Amino acid sequence: MEKQKKSGSKRVEGNVSHMEFEEGQEASDRISYSEKVRINIGDYEHREVFFGYSIKIKDDEKLEDAEKRAVIPVRKRVKAFEKRIRRQVKHLVDFDTMAKLGE
Repeated sequence: MEKQKKSGSKRVEGNVSHMEFEEGQEASDRISYSEKVRINIGDYEHREVFFGYSIKIKDDEKLEDAEKRAVIPVRKRVKAFEKRIRRQVKHLVDFDTMAKLGE
């Protein structure tokens, strides 16, 4: 499953991966999720945050439930780092350009 979301000056990409097996083959017991956020800070500069996480699928667990367990900690870490970066570069970013142009 691959997701992409564009929102303002932020680009989010997320990937959940697991292996599909044909009948008779062993099933994968792990699932991995990774997410990358690219934050535009202006003046042709950006910062990127990337985290990945891999978990063992429990014997009686549905794949969708395992995906949720992998996604949640990654999203928390990415959001925390994104907030930290945005606070650090707040003085570099000009969010009021349109207001200054009178539009």
